[in-house]
Amino acid sequence: MISGMATSGSAATVAGSSGRIRWMLRFLHRTLGHTLGIVFVVIGLTGSMLAYWQAIDEALNPGVLLVAASPPEDRQYRPIDQIMSSAKAAMKPGGEARILIMPRHENAAALVLYEIQRSGGVIDLHEIGIDPYTATTVGQRAIQEDGRTLSMPFIQILMSLHSALLLNEGGEILVAVIATFMIISIIAGIYLWWPRNGNWRQAITIKRGASPARRIFDVHRVTGAWTSIVLIAMLFTGTYVIIRQVMPSLLSFVAGSEKPLDSYRSAASLGATISPGDAVKRAEEALPGGKLYSLSLPQNREGVYIVGRQSVEEPNRAATYRNVVVDQFSGAVLTIQDRDKFSAGETFNEWVYPLHCGEAFGNFGRGVVMLLGIVPALLYFTALARWLNKRRATSK
Repeated sequence: MISGMATSGSAATVAGSSGRIRWMLRFLHRTLGHTLGIVFVVIGLTGSMLAYWQAIDEALNPGVLLVAASPPEDRQYRPIDQIMSSAKAAMKPGGEARILIMPRHENAAALVLYEIQRSGGVIDLHEIGIDPYTATTVGQRAIQEDGRTLSMPFIQILMSLHSALLLNEGGEILVAVIATFMIISIIAGIYLWWPRNGNWRQAITIKRGASPARRIFDVHRVTGAWTSIVLIAMLFTGTYVIIRQVMPSLLSFVAGSEKPLDSYRSAASLGATISPGDAVKRAEEALPGGKLYSLSLPQNREGVYIVGRQSVEEPNRAATYRNVVVDQFSGAVLTIQDRDKFSAGETFNEWVYPLHCGEAFGNFGRGVVMLLGIVPALLYFTALARWLNKRRATSK
């Protein structure tokens, strides 16, 4: 008898403890959703559009980003020095070229980003489109003027909204913190959803013939269950990308503390610099294979050329991890970044952004990310509708 009472008491204690945990997690899940959920919606919807950001940008700005189709026999790029000379001639007074990005497809323009120093330390950013087949200027646009975020083109505004909520100071860190809290909320949601009675069929399906209120709850519950792991992965990779950009020292344990490419310095010299074309040739000799993707230009007498040579095997199509640093005076190769020789941590670093935006899996991956970006809105508004329904029912 005493043994039976003890067993019953133990069961009650376990049930009570489980009930308290569920109450706490339900409160946490609901509170985080109500307070931060709308930000999650904004991040998700902007991320959905940014899955195809390059195609959207080209559609909105064809006069800068696209060139007329050329016959196959004429599809030979003009020399890099000619392309850079055309860009320099088209720059506004005070402009200094910073980087050349080669065309991403045969009808795309080569892009030269340049800066103009304004008073008070403000830097204006402009972009020039150059026809790579003729080395003539296609057009140009302002990327940012007077430090104003809303002066940027539509896609750049979307990027700022997605990664920093349009905030110039601390916006990225705020987004990373919110993303971390949303991961916690999703984990709490998984615990609350997990079928304690083992009825998995009910847990992953929407009940037929149910009331509207029940269907809303089921849509929220089932959508969250099917997408939770991928949502956590998206939030984690996005947070990782932000921290890597804003506070790289915090993540040095993952890929080591490799010296940044732009921290190398050219040897002091009073002589003339080598041309951009010469730097590209030195890089090709040092790191064969792939194709020219980018060329960062020296910003002062100590600066260096950084030549990016992208390979088809790279998961990241918006950057490259095959780079050669070249002394602007002697043409000496100062260092080579070669993804084929990466450690496991460096390879992880390389894959994080392509996984976040979906481009690691081509158009299929981008399509998944585009659809996934809608999910936070669906979760938020079904949760809001359920909360309002319960409030109305309670007030009656």
